[in-house]
Amino acid sequence: MAESTLATRNVPLGTSGIEVFPLAWGMWRFRGQDLTAARALVDAAFEIGVNLFDTADIYGCDGDGFGAPEDLLGRVFAEAP
Repeated sequence: MAESTLATRNVPLGTSGIEVFPLAWGMWRFRGQDLTAARALVDAAFEIGVNLFDTADIYGCDGDGFGAPEDLLGRVFAEAP
């Protein structure tokens, strides 16, 4: 089977001057209290080039509560070097 690769060239985010990976990670199912596991997932995303995370305060309504994915992602980023 041939190896699959993702495009690694970043693209402009509108007219902001910011460049992002062409694929965003929709965080609506990002949940839980295990910060180590959450950090490992975010680190894996960064390793393949993902730098655009889609969050919304409505995410989490089916699990840990509204805004839970934003809270967890914020805790991961707060511990980043």
